Amino acid sequence: MANQSEFKKEELIARLLAEIKNTRGIVAVTIFDADDIDKLLEIEQEAEAKSLLGLGKVVNTGIQKIVQCSLIFVALTSMDFDWALHGALILKKGNEIVGEEIRDPERLKNLQGRADVWFLHRNFVIYKDRLSFPRDIMQKICHFEIPPIPCHWPGITFLPAGSNLLLANPSTPADIFLKNKYFQGQDEKGLGTILLGVSAIEPSLWQNNRRSSVAVNQEMAEIYPPRSEDLAEYLPASDCGRCGFASCEAFAAALLTKTSQPQQCPELEPELVDLMTAVLALDTSPIPFNVMMEQHPCEVLEINQPDERSPVLVTANFVETVAIMTKILTQTNSRSFLLPTFTHGYSVDNAVHERMFKAVEVLKAMKENYLEQRLIKPLIIIPGLAENEKLAIRQLTKCEVLVGPISGFLAPLFLYTLL
Repeated sequence: MANQSEFKKEELIARLLAEIKNTRGIVAVTIFDADDIDKLLEIEQEAEAKSLLGLGKVVNTGIQKIVQCSLIFVALTSMDFDWALHGALILKKGNEIVGEEIRDPERLKNLQGRADVWFLHRNFVIYKDRLSFPRDIMQKICHFEIPPIPCHWPGITFLPAGSNLLLANPSTPADIFLKNKYFQGQDEKGLGTILLGVSAIEPSLWQNNRRSSVAVNQEMAEIYPPRSEDLAEYLPASDCGRCGFASCEAFAAALLTKTSQPQQCPELEPELVDLMTAVLALDTSPIPFNVMMEQHPCEVLEINQPDERSPVLVTANFVETVAIMTKILTQTNSRSFLLPTFTHGYSVDNAVHERMFKAVEVLKAMKENYLEQRLIKPLIIIPGLAENEKLAIRQLTKCEVLVGPISGFLAPLFLYTLL
């Protein structure tokens, strides 16, 4: 008799296969054999060295992400497959997106005729203000990426908690390999392949899952740890020297390197000493870089039982941003509402850069979560990087709006100053 874990595994696979197969544009679907991971990565690495349109190499970060998933499916698609509004290709200079495929007709319309945008193709744009154009292109210091795409499959609502469904596009050589291996070499016009991965499934369900022996380089992203000059803003600013340092900023720098402790400042109130100690204990290590940014629902999170007078901290709807902010506020016992607003899954810095941190989305999130009715004189706090949206948010929401710190790790100290 199969054990319970095996039953859950087989049941989940059967339900996923059924839902994927019944989707418009899916011709066929099957489980991807983990023994093929090494071969797939080898093909992608060979393809990576080749230039696309003479503009630079192509890095398939989507495939790199998918092969780390707990469960992988391979599907044959027709031209009827709905890609929603997610682009399948981006152009990067270092870690900055300087060009991208855009499938949203409204965004394309808004970009038409702009002097700082060049259309490489009818729906692929290059942002000329983000690179030396055309020098950077000609010198091939840019590279293309085929990113992972977060999926919101209408019928797939039964994944285990914390699991995500991702989609990856194979390169042309990998597409041929997949067609030959899994779909009898079908290569009619309009047919392509995709890989679908389910991440973060309880490991006990997948005891036989094989990991690839090919190393995948994992980019890490900084998450705006506090700077000494910013932390110093929450110190007395008297530069009295009684802490043993010449200035409050020097003391702050010592706090961040953990060579000093908050209680060494005789002017700090005990409550603030405890809070600052909790803030300094937070993990500020870089996180794995996710190119397309998986999205969190724009549903308000109530942290530490806030009341009708607690502030609303607005953030982006990138899942990692929401997770980090939730952890920061929870571990420092900071009472507040955390409100993810729709930024297409971009983190705050990227959303601001891409002009996707919008006042109208803040208003929409406030209304959809009924915060205007639930709170007495709502106080909205926006990230420091989104300072330019303050006036627009205040005008639309009719609420008081404050600009918080750039580093989310300092949010608890900022909230303390409002008490």
